[in-house]
Amino acid sequence: MVDEEGTDLTAPGILTAACGSGEVTLTLLSDEDGTELSARTFDTDSVTGGESEHFPFGHAVLPQEGSVRGVDCENADPFLNDRELLFVSFVEELDGTEVNGFGVVDEAGTLTALSPPRDTGDFTVLSDYTRPHLDRERNRIVFVEQEGDEGDGTVHALDLGSGETTPIGECETHCHTITLPPGAESPLFGLATHRIVVDPGSGLAAASHGAYEPSVFLFDPGSESTDGFPEFSYGTGEPTNVMGEVAHMFEGPSLLVENDELTVVEFTAEDLTADGAVGDDLGSRTLVPPSERTNTSPQPSPDGTEIVFLSETESGEASWYRVPFDGSTEPERISDVPAEHLGSTIVAWQ
Repeated sequence: MVDEEGTDLTAPGILTAACGSGEVTLTLLSDEDGTELSARTFDTDSVTGGESEHFPFGHAVLPQEGSVRGVDCENADPFLNDRELLFVSFVEELDGTEVNGFGVVDEAGTLTALSPPRDTGDFTVLSDYTRPHLDRERNRIVFVEQEGDEGDGTVHALDLGSGETTPIGECETHCHTITLPPGAESPLFGLATHRIVVDPGSGLAAASHGAYEPSVFLFDPGSESTDGFPEFSYGTGEPTNVMGEVAHMFEGPSLLVENDELTVVEFTAEDLTADGAVGDDLGSRTLVPPSERTNTSPQPSPDGTEIVFLSETESGEASWYRVPFDGSTEPERISDVPAEHLGSTIVAWQ
């Protein structure tokens, strides 16, 4: 449902994504009462190849059935909101070989490939275009070009304005773990995480990894690796004993960890100059009281003072909640989640 004024997905509110089989639905909700303001559904199973007026350098492709997917749909906003397009990856067959590519789908179901066209021939080794990352700040897509079964590849940046592709680095054994820190010119390799967050105050970035003894690197996002920067284990030792992946980073720096209590791990200036720290050396606090509920998809408000999250009961009932980042009050329910939105994740509070 779209309101009478025709609210689009760029308006203020809570943006959610439902990344189901064969379609992706993006919905904008009111952050006051959960009212649906606008929605877009992209059918990724019934796409047809075609050109896009927004990207004249794009080209039509015929993807394999069921291969079109919203890129990082459940963890990041895959919507090019200024163009009303969904950022997707796909698989196509050329000369009997399956190759990966990326592009955009409009609401009418037209798929336009943005990955570079390939030369084909009897003895041509076809390139695979993998790990695409949408870099909104620089209006580009960063991806890896690989040939054959070798693990190494070349990292390229595709300018979304001109369509020009420029090599920006090489990767060897860690091409599958490419990560693009916000604000960085070049990607990092070898971090087993899809999520990197940046503190605008210190200029440091953080990347968490490890499921059972999670730790976090704090590093300069302009660096080519995390070598030489402190690694903190925030998942072991009392009183922290924090499990979960870093969801966001705030000035201080403070890290918001995605778990049922939405834990905030806080660092001091001494921590940042240390060789590392274990959990009981770091301060922590929680934003949500202990309960049997499962809390996920935390996203900060535009001014960073509040967190919105999805909370589910053991019976499957779900609600949207908001809570101050300073923990001054308990979470406040925004609204129940309608049945048609169950399974959605929050990708932005804008």
